[in-house]
Amino acid sequence: MQTEPTPTTEDIYRVWRAHRSLSPGAALVYMHRIRSFRSYCAERGLIEREELTLERTNRFIGWYARRQDLDPRSLGLFRSALQSLNRVYHSMGLAPPDWRSPRPAKPPATPLLAEYADYLLRHRGNPQVTVHKKLQHIGKFQGHLIQAGEGWLSIALTDVDAFLVSYAQRYSRSHVSDVACSIRCFLRFLHWSGAFPSISAKP
Repeated sequence: MQTEPTPTTEDIYRVWRAHRSLSPGAALVYMHRIRSFRSYCAERGLIEREELTLERTNRFIGWYARRQDLDPRSLGLFRSALQSLNRVYHSMGLAPPDWRSPRPAKPPATPLLAEYADYLLRHRGNPQVTVHKKLQHIGKFQGHLIQAGEGWLSIALTDVDAFLVSYAQRYSRSHVSDVACSIRCFLRFLHWSGAFPSISAKP
């Protein structure tokens, strides 16, 4: 039986209007799917908020398809509607679960990056999510160096500049600034660890 606060129909429409995320027609279609989902939760005594994950939505779709004698592959719109409802819960501060379970972080690709990850965790006190983000940034920069026939020992300021200029053509200024900060921190680590003495401009 539902015991937790849930957004009303008016709440849902209000959030959608505020975010300008849906056309009026799409909002009507989504609401129809949400009502079917709510009937399912009420019938089975489920807490709506806890069911707003991709995994549990797929379970609901399977149940609905069997009940209506439909192909589950034709019911993908339920996912979009319920993911949107998950966002409404977030907007209202009702703390829904993550729509997707966080993927486990991949181990660093090289011993050098593993050493850097350990440095960020132990010496810099960075949380795991920040370490993962910085490693992603460094991995993109390393890919650029490999394509240019360069490596960490031969890196120069012009390599950094070329990468950031290219990156800025595809991403926002704030994201490029974040990547530049990750590169700067990594280069400081390389200097601190003795991997190379300094970075300079190429002749």
